[in-house]
Amino acid sequence: MNKHIPHTTIDLICPKHQTPCEVSFQLDLFTDAEHGVEAEACSEFIGPVTCNKDCEHAKEALAAHVMALAQHRYELGQIGPNVIG
Repeated sequence: MNKHIPHTTIDLICPKHQTPCEVSFQLDLFTDAEHGVEAEACSEFIGPVTCNKDCEHAKEALAAHVMALAQHRYELGQIGPNVIG
């Protein structure tokens, strides 16, 4: 897991198995929600997520991306206009 990229863990219903899962997503805030959510871990798998990761397109995953993006923009706004970084 890259510690410089935001992550979130949410509970959702797996689109493939129709079972409740806990999924950890990496959220890339420099792309849109359709391409900026990557499933890194899931309670259905012991190791890497090896399904076709349809959960990345679930409404819960997209909402998590939108919330993380809003938080990121808020934090950037707190830095100030004269700071490059």
